Amino acid sequence: MTTTPALTHDIGQAEHTMRALLERLLDEAGLSFPEWTVLIFLDGAGSLSLSELVQRQVDGRVVPEAAARATVDGLLSRGLLAPADEAHGAGGPGGDGEDPRLAPTAAGEAVYRPARRTVARITDELYGDLPPADLEATHRTLAEVTSRAFARLSGVSSSTGGPGSSASVPPKAHRHDLTHQQTHHQRKDARNARDRCARLDNVLRGDGDWDAARISPW
Repeated sequence: MTTTPALTHDIGQAEHTMRALLERLLDEAGLSFPEWTVLIFLDGAGSLSLSELVQRQVDGRVVPEAAARATVDGLLSRGLLAPADEAHGAGGPGGDGEDPRLAPTAAGEAVYRPARRTVARITDELYGDLPPADLEATHRTLAEVTSRAFARLSGVSSSTGGPGSSASVPPKAHRHDLTHQQTHHQRKDARNARDRCARLDNVLRGDGDWDAARISPW
């Protein structure tokens, strides 16, 4: 019998409560969560191609591909995004006609910047006075849990049968090679999972830096 604390309830409650705070803020700004993530990606990169914006939302499990494309199209139609050469003035990087590089317009910045400042203020109110050691311990625990969850989503830890099951057991002669291959793929998937976790956490926070490896709630 395990004595491990049931963290799932606490994690879920924290996530839902903080997501509710973010959704309220975004509603006031007139942005959906997928639109918020697009603007965050562009905050860190300056400009990205349409296909890159779509792929980053898909990789971050924000929305499926069709919804990601619809999100970018909606921001374009609202005048919050534009081809980079238009958004930055003549001479900016525009990309090709089929996959143009996009950037926030002045109207897009006017919507995004106040929302981001409010997120930073609320984040400081939530975490600013907590002991650093507690935050670091929470960071390590949630990063590991998220990594394991992503690994399962990638099929790394999927089971092939119940206890004592003989299903899918490889012949003895091949077990060593199979174990070596599984270990290699597990390590690779774990690294990828940690990267995806860090990217998604940056999206939720609004750090803007796509390559940053910080874990944060928004």
